[in-house]
Amino acid sequence: MNIISSDAQVFVGDNYGSSGVNIHSIQQGYVAHLHFWGGPAYLARRKNCGLLHVLVAPTEEWKEDIERDDFVIIGKLDDLAKAQEQLDNRNTQQPQ
Repeated sequence: MNIISSDAQVFVGDNYGSSGVNIHSIQQGYVAHLHFWGGPAYLARRKNCGLLHVLVAPTEEWKEDIERDDFVIIGKLDDLAKAQEQLDNRNTQQPQ
């Protein structure tokens, strides 16, 4: 599949939920901005492969199926962002 566009949307859904990613071109087309919404977006690696993957699922019920397909889930993007925010908050609250 080859999509050349300044905007695109990926949508996944089942009978229980949906999610997706809106993709926009920014910085005169040199940067892709991905906005995830809905169900979980996982950061993952394939077993025996060092490349990173972002997997978008309609609901969390797909996690086991993803893992059976030889993916190792590093974490949900939302959880990783919250952990970074908490770390940033701790660092700014500590006395200098």
